[in-house]
Amino acid sequence: KHLVIDRDQTLQRMLPMQNTAPDPMPETASYAPLVAALAIWGAVLTIGAGAGLFSSATHEHATSEHSHATTVSAAPSNWQVQNGSLKISVHQFGSDVEGQFSDWSAAIEFDETSADGKHGTVEVQIGSGSLSLGSVTEQALGADFLDSAAFPTATFAADITSSDAGYIAKGDLTLKEISVPIDLPFSLSIEGDTAKMSGETEIDRRDFAIGASMPDESSLAFSVKVMVTLTATRTP
Repeated sequence: KHLVIDRDQTLQRMLPMQNTAPDPMPETASYAPLVAALAIWGAVLTIGAGAGLFSSATHEHATSEHSHATTVSAAPSNWQVQNGSLKISVHQFGSDVEGQFSDWSAAIEFDETSADGKHGTVEVQIGSGSLSLGSVTEQALGADFLDSAAFPTATFAADITSSDAGYIAKGDLTLKEISVPIDLPFSLSIEGDTAKMSGETEIDRRDFAIGASMPDESSLAFSVKVMVTLTATRTP
């Protein structure tokens, strides 16, 4: 190439013998490509910022589109929940499918001595998008069911009264901005400042416009079982 096309003396200088080929001219680095690249990149950033491509609002919108979950926090109460579970069970295509909410909190005011038949109150906040229901999780969070993107939080606010078998939390469950009266019977044991409770109830999914595309029970039962357990400690 150097000998035939370029007709320069590179090959002569490479030969292992004395030669009279002059040394090549020293090369000098050019900053023109770097300056041009920086100028182009600066223009891209300026145009992008002007169009709002790098704004925090865009990031938050993208995050919300890919996540159904929300975080709930407990209100002040005289019992602090240490651990527990909030589960549901549905009957679908002939089989029971169990799932649970990972994000929930309970504000509990309770006294062993009742006042006018009332032992206290409870308010539960539930992150609808935190439900895990096996292979149908995404379907359960969708618009025809919990619609957690539009309604990220459900609540249960109730008074605690006693019953022959233990206690009952009587109040309203609000889901998808629909409030329905619910009774949650539960057992309770208290040792010192530690309480353990376990309760179970059933709700009708139709009351909350859940699964409207499944108007009969051939594929999904109307009844949904709700199961809750928790351990709480008394606070000063």
